[in-house]
Amino acid sequence: MLLISVGIATMGLFNIQSSGAVSTSGTLTFPIVQSTWTDPWVFLAGAQFNTVNAGFTTLSQRPLFYWAAGNQTSFDPAVSEANPSNISWNGNTATITMYGNKWSNGETVNAQSAAFWINLEKWAAYASATKTAYGNEWAFNYGAYAPGVGIPDQVSNVSASGNTLKITFSTTVNRDWALNNAFQTITPIPLSWDVTGASKAPGSAGCAKANTYASTAPYQLTGAGATACADVFKYLSSIAGAGGANATYKGISNNIWKVSDGPYILQSVTQLPAADNGGGALPVFTANTSYMGADKAQAKTLNWKYFTSTTAEVNALATGTYNLATGGVPSTDLTNGSIVAGASNSAACDKAYASANEAAAKAAGCNGAYPGTIKVASVAKRYNLQSTSNWGVSYAYFNQNPSAAHSAELSQAYVRRVLNLTVDQSGLISTVFRGYAAPNCNLIPQIDDPYQNDTSCFGASKYAANLTKAASLLTSNGWTKQSGTYVCTSPGTAAGDCGAGIAANTPLAINFEYLYSAGSDSATEVADLKSTWDAFGIQTTLNPISQSQTILNDVYGAKPTYDIALYGGWVFNPGVFVSGEQFALTGSSGMVEGFSNPTFDCSILNTIDVTKPASCSSYANWVQLSSGNDSASLTTAVHNYADLSGFTASNSLAPFLYLPNTFWGSTLVSKNVTWTGPKPDKAFGTWNTFSNPVVNFMPQWIKPKA
Repeated sequence: MLLISVGIATMGLFNIQSSGAVSTSGTLTFPIVQSTWTDPWVFLAGAQFNTVNAGFTTLSQRPLFYWAAGNQTSFDPAVSEANPSNISWNGNTATITMYGNKWSNGETVNAQSAAFWINLEKWAAYASATKTAYGNEWAFNYGAYAPGVGIPDQVSNVSASGNTLKITFSTTVNRDWALNNAFQTITPIPLSWDVTGASKAPGSAGCAKANTYASTAPYQLTGAGATACADVFKYLSSIAGAGGANATYKGISNNIWKVSDGPYILQSVTQLPAADNGGGALPVFTANTSYMGADKAQAKTLNWKYFTSTTAEVNALATGTYNLATGGVPSTDLTNGSIVAGASNSAACDKAYASANEAAAKAAGCNGAYPGTIKVASVAKRYNLQSTSNWGVSYAYFNQNPSAAHSAELSQAYVRRVLNLTVDQSGLISTVFRGYAAPNCNLIPQIDDPYQNDTSCFGASKYAANLTKAASLLTSNGWTKQSGTYVCTSPGTAAGDCGAGIAANTPLAINFEYLYSAGSDSATEVADLKSTWDAFGIQTTLNPISQSQTILNDVYGAKPTYDIALYGGWVFNPGVFVSGEQFALTGSSGMVEGFSNPTFDCSILNTIDVTKPASCSSYANWVQLSSGNDSASLTTAVHNYADLSGFTASNSLAPFLYLPNTFWGSTLVSKNVTWTGPKPDKAFGTWNTFSNPVVNFMPQWIKPKA
């Protein structure tokens, strides 16, 4: 899931077992910087498929399987709608038995609720690709859509009876991937949404019960079911503001978005003026007293306060304004941390981390992180600091869209490698992020990845800046340094030439667009990048954008204007398996930059498909997987993908500009609230109370002190 990174404080979810009702009281207020809610339903388009929207909707709309904390991909059955350990397979068909929990309006969260979501995804993917039915205004790909992979394109049949859901894939898939990615994207939705108007009876449209699929891939909906889902999709999109920057939330008036199977219910939405982030909105949630999950709401009301910059948020934290329950603090306001690698590996390390004792941690040979001390004393009086880590990667997009001014240069793998080789990640981690970041060298999360091994970036050779190698790549591909700037002096497509579309005397130049917030780490980071590139011989123009939706509209627009865009990264949720098809596969909703490579695509498919597809017949590194947990083969396949996605291997394609993984963030927690959730997983150290490998707003774990 796309991360909008500037100034967002996030909470984590941990595995907990609890029962019974919780007596809720009080109000919690959370800050949000620059980004606002733009879409209230779970079926998010690419530009809305981000952690802000997901964080809000997760409070009231729960996925089929909810991923919990841990150093392996694992689910928490107590807060999911089914138990992943109870899935049974018969060939390519998975049978999933749901709990039969209740929506807040009394409906049952059953198999039909899950099938409803699948049917909408099938219609939307097909209509968006063919621009049929209502056209592109209402038809858009779900933000996690990957063509030909998983749901909807690989699902040839779905049946729903009571609490029993059966999903049949057209080919044999890796079952780890099916659970962690395909099934996790499913978010059951109520029959009260299966309507075409405010006065219609729940289920009257017929999309939830549509069951006629085409007999060939991509197995789209046909007949009356396709028409029903088209009508439902149009209606829900029109009242949600889906696909647009400024949602009007007309659905609030008819209560359609107030149906919840989560711990909170959407109560109201406040529309911001156009001057604030283009007129986005902020919600108010109230406790769902009928929620059947384990993570009960601990506060009666949840509010959000919008800030125009990180500086404004820190000022509020320092003065106690708005009584914020949590907040974010830039790393530049912290003393230096020391994140070396991985996580806690001994009781001595746990103790050192708990006391933030750097000397003790080093003496114990710890390989993890410890929290520093907040410089701003006035903030420290009111808040405790918690370091956090998340299951994701940080990067900036290279624009290879033909409309981009320098797409010809950025379409060359060696140019993308050069730009990565000039990023001094060690320096950025130390000076900009004060140690609260981890190095990044490929599309595999660097924190507790069970398939990592030799894909880890913690070896300096995997991520260290190498200006000599970068210069050599340019000179061996037709570039000469003239008056301090590299210029193409050997145009053409032969070996040693600059490459297709690059004219003679073209200077190496980039327009760097980024989400800017006064006082944020990203502003300092990007300034450092420009300084390095200018000195190296790359002309760099910075284009700061102050509103998140503005940069998203450019990135997802038909003719994006940036060369490189930085506005976050990717969090593996939904889709916690690290195969990357949702944002790196050709044609996926998350692949907005225009990168496409058949070898790279096959390396992704190798982590998903058990049987080698015909399209990958020339992929020499294909590793044959079994239908079960073939860990050794799967690890090899993941490593092949890591090498191709990185920038250090000889065959690296470097589809992104990798930057320090700042998901090692810092969260401030008010001393006037109590954490009621489970203790952190040991893998993250006992100091890391709010850590989680998935970014989500989970404030139901926070209770106002009496």
